[in-house]
Amino acid sequence: MFNVKTVGNPVFDDHAVAFSEEGDFFDYVEEREANAEWIDPCPIKEVKFVPMENMPILAVLESAKLGVSPEAYVDTLNNAKLIVETPDGRKMLMRVNALNQAKQRLMIDGTVFNRFTSEQTAMVLNECCSVNSNRVVMRYADEKASAFLPPRATRSFLLLRSSIRQRSLYARCFSSLRSWPAFMPMPFRLPSGRSPAPRGRQERS
Repeated sequence: MFNVKTVGNPVFDDHAVAFSEEGDFFDYVEEREANAEWIDPCPIKEVKFVPMENMPILAVLESAKLGVSPEAYVDTLNNAKLIVETPDGRKMLMRVNALNQAKQRLMIDGTVFNRFTSEQTAMVLNECCSVNSNRVVMRYADEKASAFLPPRATRSFLLLRSSIRQRSLYARCFSSLRSWPAFMPMPFRLPSGRSPAPRGRQERS
């Protein structure tokens, strides 16, 4: 087993890991990606956001319906407070990171959401989705939807992931990285030396 320092349960939004050796980082990323799922691209207009009912007492029952642990359900209830539903009817708890990416993707990011209820947030997101012609790729890991990205961005990430065993490539990309929230797709530099598009610029897919 590789040597890592973990903070919190992996299903929690604030879970993080730290590495003492570069090789430990490579092994950890390889294991995580083997247990993560990238969901096929789908039209954003067919994605739905469902507000969670603020009743922790029902966590055991509701988590069983979603096939997740009560801990993951309660953590989402305390953070993103939303469930995302794919066009084929699959429902997933949503991490705060994925929610923030969804807001950016829909170009509605702002502090006003801090004053919204989960019902209001879901309503705004669904209205914006209904008029959006782009597509999205979601990542499912540790019982939650952990990414909400344009296909163009994920193609680059998946290309890098497929080369995970090529440690020389990772040494160039992550030589200074020792700690990163476990649920987040990691920042990288493409092998050609080109960096991903700036975070604030919206990419068409």
